[in-house]
Amino acid sequence: MSSRLCQQCCQWVYSRDGLCPDCHDLLPDISDLEALAHRARSLTGTVLRPLGHVSLKRKRLPTEGMLYQTQLGFFFLPHRIVTATKLVEEESTSLLWRIAATLWMPLWFVLPLVKRKRMRSKLVAEAEPIHLDRSKLHLLPDLLPRIPGAFFLAARDVSAVRDRRKWWIFERFAAASLTIEPVNPESFRQHLSELATSDPWRMALETM
Repeated sequence: MSSRLCQQCCQWVYSRDGLCPDCHDLLPDISDLEALAHRARSLTGTVLRPLGHVSLKRKRLPTEGMLYQTQLGFFFLPHRIVTATKLVEEESTSLLWRIAATLWMPLWFVLPLVKRKRMRSKLVAEAEPIHLDRSKLHLLPDLLPRIPGAFFLAARDVSAVRDRRKWWIFERFAAASLTIEPVNPESFRQHLSELATSDPWRMALETM
């Protein structure tokens, strides 16, 4: 099973048989990045503004990232995973104490009291936002075929939006529903209220 970009759904999916699990369209290998980026730009329309950091409820693919509003829907740009060496604090007990505790069992009850803390270098993986300033927002659709986990949610594909206070369920006509949990729920709710008067979103947001 591998992650592939479904060019029909404009989303990355996992597949065993080379078909999109949502639309059942064939998942061809990405050969022409520029052609895919051009198609993505025509589907998304103009990128208007960032809506904030969100978390998605999905498996395997990245769940943390930035959500953007475009002329025709939402674009999700996942955080990239970077590795860094950091000092982490951990507790340890001297070898002599452990040997003594092995020879005399009552000392096992004393070991938690004689533990000491030390700093150790450790390689850790962290999610790091991909920052795009406003002058580069037009480049966002170009990242769809280049960054696994990115996707475009077209407003016309959303049949209903369910408000669950801290997260929202976007039900789609021909694909599985998508659950979005924004870091700032109130700000996100305000954005959706503003979109409810726009043509692309009016019918879907009437159900919210």
